[in-house]
Amino acid sequence: SFLCFRKKCLRTGLSFAVVCCLAIVDSRYRKRRGSSIITQTMISRCHISTSTRLRRYAFSKSLQISGKKCPFYHPLLWDGFFSKAVRWESNKSRRFNSSFGWFQQVSKLEWFGDGKDSSEMNKLVLQYAKEDKNVESQECLVALEQRADEVFPDLDAYSAVLNAWLRQSENAENADDAYIAVEKATGLLFRMRDQSKKGLKPSIPQHNAVLEAWGRISQVKGSPQQSQKVLEEMEHEHSINCKPTIESYNLVLSSWAGSQEHLRGSAAQEIFERILIPKNDKTYRIMIQAWSHSKEVKAAFRATGHLMKMLRLLQEQHAKGETKSMEPTVENYHSILKAWTEARDKHAAGKAFNVLRLLEDTYLKRYSDLQADLSMYRFILQTHARSKVLGEPVSEDSGDSSLIMTHAPTIDKLLSKIWDRQYVPDTVCFASAITTYANCAVHESLADDPLPLAKRAEELLQEMVKSTLRSDTVEVATEHYNTVLRAYTATKREEAVDAAFKLLDTMENSSDNRIWPNSTTYSLVLTILTKSESTYMKVEEGEKLMSRALRQLRNYGAKPDIFLYNALIRAIASDVPSERTFRKTLQILREIHESKDVEANSETFYCLLEASASLLETGPTQFGAMEKLFSHACDAGLIDRPLLTLFRSISPPSIFSRIVVDAAKIDDDGTRVIPTTWSKNVSTGGLLADKRIPAALTVSGDLFLTGKMREKRVRKVRHRINQKILQGGRLYQ
Repeated sequence: SFLCFRKKCLRTGLSFAVVCCLAIVDSRYRKRRGSSIITQTMISRCHISTSTRLRRYAFSKSLQISGKKCPFYHPLLWDGFFSKAVRWESNKSRRFNSSFGWFQQVSKLEWFGDGKDSSEMNKLVLQYAKEDKNVESQECLVALEQRADEVFPDLDAYSAVLNAWLRQSENAENADDAYIAVEKATGLLFRMRDQSKKGLKPSIPQHNAVLEAWGRISQVKGSPQQSQKVLEEMEHEHSINCKPTIESYNLVLSSWAGSQEHLRGSAAQEIFERILIPKNDKTYRIMIQAWSHSKEVKAAFRATGHLMKMLRLLQEQHAKGETKSMEPTVENYHSILKAWTEARDKHAAGKAFNVLRLLEDTYLKRYSDLQADLSMYRFILQTHARSKVLGEPVSEDSGDSSLIMTHAPTIDKLLSKIWDRQYVPDTVCFASAITTYANCAVHESLADDPLPLAKRAEELLQEMVKSTLRSDTVEVATEHYNTVLRAYTATKREEAVDAAFKLLDTMENSSDNRIWPNSTTYSLVLTILTKSESTYMKVEEGEKLMSRALRQLRNYGAKPDIFLYNALIRAIASDVPSERTFRKTLQILREIHESKDVEANSETFYCLLEASASLLETGPTQFGAMEKLFSHACDAGLIDRPLLTLFRSISPPSIFSRIVVDAAKIDDDGTRVIPTTWSKNVSTGGLLADKRIPAALTVSGDLFLTGKMREKRVRKVRHRINQKILQGGRLYQ
């Protein structure tokens, strides 16, 4: 009978370990009747199915085998075993042995109730629960329920077992054990709700205790959904004594706020909107936390909305002379402003500054004594530094498309506020301010002359250097000097070259290795030299700077990168046109091939093609040089869209047709596609970024999706990391 049952269970989907457990139950039952059969078997590795349908099928078959009703079966017992076997996902062999051994131990217990009345059994439940013997106390409770006594088990017995499981969850060594204990407590809570006896309904504090336990393990996947299930059971309760209180709602909101669910902000907002009882200050604070920690698009905007609601309620409390319980805390402002630093909103900088204005307005009207601290200013400065919108139209009515700067004056106001409050800006504050001025300088539409912006960025750098003597929170690094140099790349005036070389001398002569120049530093100085309208001999100056860079980088233990060589090619190409100057650029290409530290990329050949177009006279020599450079790039597999587009624009149509069009293959839909070997070392980026799948380009430079690329794009979209939207808001089954 056992072997036939095993085959049926395996066909149904149950694992052999479940069969073994049923065999132990059947063996224990028959042993008490004088018919001992079956050897207890242990399976070391298995996956358990928790389907209710399969479980019922297994038990029905086990009862058919024994021929009699098995009094040992109870849902709580089997839920305990299944939860132990299912919840653990690692070390399955050791952990399943542990759970299987636990089941064997339980199966060997004497039948509870032999020689004891219900009152003694009820006392035994209380004793076991007090001693934190949760398994034994629950089994006593199971035995009492099987008797169908009108009095026992009573509410004290259920409460004692419930509190024992909650204590175990609080003292658990890891999250898995805590989850199992809270799951047990929740199951017992639902059993109390389903009891037909009067006076056994769980109270609101007991519901809240379970909700609080779920909140403690909110980082475990599925915990907030389980707490929401408990809340919904409370909402569906007809008795007014079990309706959820505002504390119940706050506990569930806290569980969502502290979780890692992708849509935790939206899930918490859904619960918030269905609260029909008066909300308290804790409710709004939890909602601010839930939205601030969420990664959703409108997370910062939603958090700011709850802050403004708190401020309106605070104003009402102030007018009525009530206790100002709705006053936002420093942590609330920190959470919101930090959320704006990570917001995907192009106007995030202005909205973050408006939050600061709300704080200042509240202080001026004496609604609150809270003032901005250094962290708030830091978050706002970071938001401005990361903003992509640096200005606004001059006039919406005039139709003028020019922009005026808004961020640069705001930065000075924020720094002034910091100094007025007797704070010293730290490294992040200075770096964000310098970055904002650099972004405004390189923005083409913000200023006719970006030199004043670049000089202001340098002034902030000098203030930063001086502040290192006043505070330990300020540290100057190479990247801060590079940011100032990037600001100077936006101007063509000769003053920028002088300022760049002075900064470079300061960095090289410094004894602090944290500000020594790197390859990017020399690349930026070469770029400034390239764009300048000065009378410098750019070939000689560029070669001197390159020799200086290689020597200094070798002394610092660093290596040059390909961007440094590309910057040198551009610097030489900006000099007076001549064939001799062009040969200098070809010499740089030979140095790149001979070097072991760098390899040419698509940008290298782009710079060389630009040099051939600007330095050589139009004619056979120029066309021959272009053809050789493009063929060289094809052999290296470095043809990308900008390079192909440039070659098409500067080469004669006959040469482009002979080299590119004739080599292209016609696709099924009539599109001419260049050979994929020409772009085998170029990444397309985005969803298609993979060097194993070469980029396919049409002769016009557009990206053509091959079969492999379309397959990869679909596979990427289906990937789990792009399906995070499905993780939040679902009830965990």
